[in-house]
Amino acid sequence: MNIETASALAVELSHNAVDSNLANRFSVQFALSNSAANTPLKIVMPDLTHAHSSEQWLGLAPNRDWSAWYLFQNRDYLFARVPAALTQSQPLDEAAKTSYLALFDCMHQLGYPYLCRTWNYFSDITHAGPRTHNRYQLFCSGRSRAYQSCAQSQAHYPAATVVGSHNDDLCVYFIASKRSGSAIENSNQISAYNYPKQYSQDAPLFARALLHQTSQQTILFISGTASIRGHASQYANDVRQQTGVCLDNIQTLIDTAKHEHNLDVTSLSELTLLKVYIKRRQDFTTVKTLVEAHCGSQLAVSYLQGHLCRDDLLVEIEAVCIKKH
Repeated sequence: MNIETASALAVELSHNAVDSNLANRFSVQFALSNSAANTPLKIVMPDLTHAHSSEQWLGLAPNRDWSAWYLFQNRDYLFARVPAALTQSQPLDEAAKTSYLALFDCMHQLGYPYLCRTWNYFSDITHAGPRTHNRYQLFCSGRSRAYQSCAQSQAHYPAATVVGSHNDDLCVYFIASKRSGSAIENSNQISAYNYPKQYSQDAPLFARALLHQTSQQTILFISGTASIRGHASQYANDVRQQTGVCLDNIQTLIDTAKHEHNLDVTSLSELTLLKVYIKRRQDFTTVKTLVEAHCGSQLAVSYLQGHLCRDDLLVEIEAVCIKKH
């Protein structure tokens, strides 16, 4: 594939135990344990509906020159996983800083200066760490120090997900682009980077969504979205109500992108892909029923069991919407 001519992205879910055609696909596998088949990018997090699950991005070519990285690109986008070897045995805040400095350097060297989307997975996300901070707060501090070192402004914060997995080390992968996108915020929520310090000494630096356009398509990357209004969690211990707030928040982001940037999308059923993170396995049926009621039964959805950044949150939903011009 010639990266100078191929730029249209697509994403699909696969539930095959072995995929034979991954040479030109950036593939993220969700596995039950570290002992699962060795793949370049594996999130140790059970899929609640399938024994095997992977998210595959098409329209890319691998870059063999960066052999230590799992790295694909096309004319418009860079996809990469930060090598785990860079951060092994580091405290989580240092690992986060190291990972983000490395990804900023990678973006700079390859000529994709704008960060569009990040995914961040690590274990024991709400467990207490040193200096009374929990591990999510430590991650936020490390990420913040990397942003400060690279003079990144809130105008360029990406869409992001931070979810607890069973990976041995911090796992960070990302999408960067050659042209800037437009951050989308939710009028019913305080922007995460303006959160009060009760949640983290260093605020979570991400946009609620990011809209990016190329000559061929428009992509709306929607961050991990939880049951939050203002800055406060809503409906503790009520997964039904929390799921409803998540979906309402995503609808608000779609409406905002449509109003401010003429995104040709109206409803949740027009999204391309959802990833739904559920804290408690017993809540799966309730969440799935509500998602299908709001989004329809034809939408590609992964239901994954993962821990969330606050103890009172039971469900979090991220999404992507790809519209061809």
